[in-house]
Amino acid sequence: MAAACCDRVAFDGGATITQRDDLSLHVTGERPENDVYELAFSPPLDRISGIRLDAMVDPESPGKGAGRDEKGNFVLSEIEVVARPANRPDVKGTPIKLARAEADFSQAGLPVSEAIDGKTGKDNGWSVSGHTKKEPRWAEFFFQQPFQLDDETVLSVKLRFESQHTHHTLALFRMSATDEKQPEGDDAKVAAILRKNPQQRNDADRAALREHFRMYHWGPTDEIARKLAAARRDFAKLQSDAKPVKVMVMDTREKPRETFVLVKGIYNDVTDQKVVADVPGMLPPLPEKSDGTPPTRLDLARWIVSPQNPLTARVIVNRYWQTFFGRGIVSTMDDFGLQGTQPTHPELLDWLAVEFVESGWDVKEMHRLIVTSETYRQSSHVTSELLENDPDNRLLSRAPRYRMPSWMIRDHALAASGLLNRSIGGPPVKPYQPDGIWAEATFGKIRYQTDTGDKLYRRSLYTFWRRIVGPTVFFDSAKRQTCEVETNLTNTPLHALTTLNDITYVEAARVLAERMIHEHKNKLDRITAAFVNLTSRPPTPAELELLTMRVDAYVDQYRKLPQEAAELLAIGDQPRDTSLDPAEHAAYTTLYNTLMNLDEVLVKP
Repeated sequence: MAAACCDRVAFDGGATITQRDDLSLHVTGERPENDVYELAFSPPLDRISGIRLDAMVDPESPGKGAGRDEKGNFVLSEIEVVARPANRPDVKGTPIKLARAEADFSQAGLPVSEAIDGKTGKDNGWSVSGHTKKEPRWAEFFFQQPFQLDDETVLSVKLRFESQHTHHTLALFRMSATDEKQPEGDDAKVAAILRKNPQQRNDADRAALREHFRMYHWGPTDEIARKLAAARRDFAKLQSDAKPVKVMVMDTREKPRETFVLVKGIYNDVTDQKVVADVPGMLPPLPEKSDGTPPTRLDLARWIVSPQNPLTARVIVNRYWQTFFGRGIVSTMDDFGLQGTQPTHPELLDWLAVEFVESGWDVKEMHRLIVTSETYRQSSHVTSELLENDPDNRLLSRAPRYRMPSWMIRDHALAASGLLNRSIGGPPVKPYQPDGIWAEATFGKIRYQTDTGDKLYRRSLYTFWRRIVGPTVFFDSAKRQTCEVETNLTNTPLHALTTLNDITYVEAARVLAERMIHEHKNKLDRITAAFVNLTSRPPTPAELELLTMRVDAYVDQYRKLPQEAAELLAIGDQPRDTSLDPAEHAAYTTLYNTLMNLDEVLVKP
């Protein structure tokens, strides 16, 4: 037995119905003398042999019973079941004949069988003595033939309340369906089990009691069972529709192929010496295997991260050092060989490498160690003496100062505005990009479809990449066609065009302006708060005076050119507050966009 979620409900008499979390239907509002409830639902079953009606006690009804009359009773004159196409209530559908009915209780003279006899007389139907017995009741109605239900079909059930007794309609009830081949009244079976001595109940009896409680007395489980059944159907459909996906799998030959050094580019039959898989002789050798078999890729992987390998940890910590200082201890990040530069602080590199290995290759711990060091926490202020003695800061005489990478600049703008979506994990997203950005690379076959909503403001880490066409906003990132371990941090007019005009940055400035206008009442506070937000310091009196003059000039400009203000404020998907003065909003947007492009904002101090 599975409870069903109603897709559509209709009433003749104007009552109001609410579906609860346990899939029960609560009827409130007007109480007509007679009514017809029509329910459309899709049970989570493929084959249905019958339906069940649970009439539940409603303490909010006038009679505090299962019915809506003043004493709590109801009379179900007739129940009709029709199969019709989904989302087509106008289609008459196919009637499903009901062959048998059972109930846990019927009022004298009004048995449940009268609810399926095809008659709707005033003295006909099923009732439960709700005026004297304030108890939940159930009735089950079985089809003459089991019915196959698919995704394109819904069951439409009409509950007719047309007796001579007025207001005798249901107040709180739930519909369920079963696919049992020979359904029996669940409560009748449960009652028979309960009459047994507990010591005489077998495992099947106890299982039946647990299932009955789960389905009819612990409401939240019905919803869980419904969702589980629907998920299983979806999963089965996905499995049946799925096509085999071919993937490349790297495996090891049982008998390794012989490899030779080719002579002078002659790739056919002229060979020189035979070579075998091994590591460079200048580094520790691969450990010998007890069984004498040749080394495998797994052996190489273990050797790479072996504490005895002096290279791996040094390369990694050198890259982390470059991330925070802008330059590695070995400045040639991609070359630790004879042609690479010597480390400026070799003992520091050794110590960091050992710390990294002994920490269990703990990346976060290594980052914490670097950024909490006295070296990193120095001021980036440079004197003429330091500039003369250490112009490139190779000796670490001051804190690093360099332009932030483009992905960090984007995240900084989103964070400053309050737009940044900080959620972790999930699929890649597609933020703003110019139209036609993939057209040339894909011969017009693939179009870039920009995302909407919060996806536009996720951290740059989650931005979708095509290998041959990277995101345009990441103007200094590696090209992806080849491996690059050291990217160029550049500052050119082309990049300034991006940070001044790209939708991401203009929208961030607009949202920041809206926030500052709401949070601060006067001009000076709005400028100061935004300046601190972007630069982490208050403006000097001279800066504040200049910025105040600029915002006044922008306001005058946009009052004379309201169309330009409207066009500026329309940039980006984030809705704007239309109650704000457009000229003022546009003026602060322009000012903050300018502040976002200050060298002090784009450069890591």
